[in-house]
Amino acid sequence: METVRDYIKKRFTEMGMSDEMVAHVIEYCKQNCETDIDFEAQRYQGFLMSIVFTTVKTYALEWINKNVPSAWFKPMFESV
Repeated sequence: METVRDYIKKRFTEMGMSDEMVAHVIEYCKQNCETDIDFEAQRYQGFLMSIVFTTVKTYALEWINKNVPSAWFKPMFESV
């Protein structure tokens, strides 16, 4: 079964991030996110996964701005 981590990794790499960057974003999110996201849990279905994805995407943009502000894929994370 696909985990939340697997889903985030798949989506973010489709949006242009490398596997290594996704790993950094997940760690950044774990350290800074007010909500405790279980990245090892089985992927959620429907609306809940949309909320988790949007939350992690927000932290991904924060990480991008701090670490690779001129990344070509940054606009993918700025859009809703």
